Amino acid sequence: MKRWYDNLKTRLALLAVVAMCSVVPTALAAGASDTTESNIITHNFRTGSWTKPTTIAVALIRATRGTWAASTSYAANDTAIPSAPNGRIYRQTVATCTSAGTEPTWPTTAGGTVSDNTCSWTEQTVQLEACTFTEVANAGAYARATLNPLDANWAAPSAGAGSGTGQTSNSVAITYTTPSANWAGTVWGFVLMDSATYGAGNCMWYAALTTPKVVNSGDTVSFAVGALTVQVDN
Repeated sequence: MKRWYDNLKTRLALLAVVAMCSVVPTALAAGASDTTESNIITHNFRTGSWTKPTTIAVALIRATRGTWAASTSYAANDTAIPSAPNGRIYRQTVATCTSAGTEPTWPTTAGGTVSDNTCSWTEQTVQLEACTFTEVANAGAYARATLNPLDANWAAPSAGAGSGTGQTSNSVAITYTTPSANWAGTVWGFVLMDSATYGAGNCMWYAALTTPKVVNSGDTVSFAVGALTVQVDN
């Protein structure tokens, strides 16, 4: 059985500037959801408060059609990644279409679009921030893995890259149930959720995997200790 994610290093970086929280550009798509950003503003600058989640579950995002292919039929809402992964995922928006014989130049700006013969692809950062994503199918023994808020589970804040930064990472490996069948599509990234229930909960943070993965029956699926790093910059 092959083991993957063991060397994954993913960073979620937030920039706090006076009354604004925004995502620092990184090599991979990563950031806070719209809900998290709104909760931070409400908690720090208004009269409302944000209750700490009791659950942190790691939902896996899949590209339903895996890697883009030439001269291939696609349907609306199919998702795919470039043949040379760039840390972004794209959704096909035309009812039915056929891709070109040559791969398009993929946009790397949030919500960017590109034509591909009769197909049209849209970059999905905007949708991810709105908690719109395609989770790995609820089959083949897939279930969200959890690492709940505890001092033993997440490292104490420590210095990160640059001045005045802090970060945490998982102190315990995050391991999924061994797949009993191939998981359809390609695992592209993950979302930290406040619910372990499939299809439920609020998105908190999201990021792309360093390397997208195809998961087959019997694979070991896990994030090694220290693989998920959340960094807050100021």
